Amino acid sequence: MSRHFFIAGAQRSGSTYLHAILTEHPEVELNQPWWPEPKFFLKPDAPSRIDEYLKTYFSRDGVTLRGEKSVCYIE
Repeated sequence: MSRHFFIAGAQRSGSTYLHAILTEHPEVELNQPWWPEPKFFLKPDAPSRIDEYLKTYFSRDGVTLRGEKSVCYIE
């Protein structure tokens, strides 16, 4: 079972660097592709499409943490 988190930094705040560093950890998976940002949860039907989201942006098994980097959530 994975836990999920967001990197929701402001533009030019180092969020892309943090994404790159965390991607190197064997138990962490971050959204791929990372550009353009998914912006998935800005869509009104997002809750009903969570399986599609996971299948599209996350492919590794056995990870402890899954995260998404999208600064758009706080813009």
